[in-house]
Amino acid sequence: MNRARCPAGGRAGFTLLELLLATAVGAGILLAALAFGQANMNGARIGAERAREYRRAARLRERLRRDLANACYTGAAIGGYFSGSSAAGADARGEVALLRLTTTAERTLADEVGADVVLVEYRLTPEGTLRRAVRRDLLATVWNEIEGVELMDGVAGVEVEFYDGSSWIGEWDAETSGELPHLVAVRLRWRDEGEAAGRPPFELIVPVRFDGNEGGAS
Repeated sequence: MNRARCPAGGRAGFTLLELLLATAVGAGILLAALAFGQANMNGARIGAERAREYRRAARLRERLRRDLANACYTGAAIGGYFSGSSAAGADARGEVALLRLTTTAERTLADEVGADVVLVEYRLTPEGTLRRAVRRDLLATVWNEIEGVELMDGVAGVEVEFYDGSSWIGEWDAETSGELPHLVAVRLRWRDEGEAAGRPPFELIVPVRFDGNEGGAS
């Protein structure tokens, strides 16, 4: 029976050094693959978080746009409200009322009669949360939603400006001016600026009066 023989000067296997080198190379490739996978996972997570923030900002824009574009004020005894200011003072709870207006943009509840016009107030809490509270009964002395609905958190400040047809001003009161502004601009500043916030800049300009109409746009 013939036996296989190694040729003279040949080797039957790998040396220990070669095995160690091969193991190190394999480990390096494995670590690189793990790091690549981790980076992809982090990128996907950051992308999902940013997409969520963009959706929240889009919902806030739409909510503000509908409320402002459908603002109504007649100047009668119960003709509605429209006031706002960037420099409004805080109440006893430390909340700042930025906008207070009557609007037809709110949906009527299924078990509620009337309520075509509601009073809406946008408030900023000391914690940086922007809330929207609603009063459906304009003759009531208390809000239906005391705390309001949270729209956005992490807000450092809100700037509200009003266009009267010739210039932008920082405060408006329809009871004093007798009318609604032509345009309203709302800008938000985030507490975490730049990439850390994961949020786009927020600025919204909404037409309120059209061709002399006193609000109530559809």
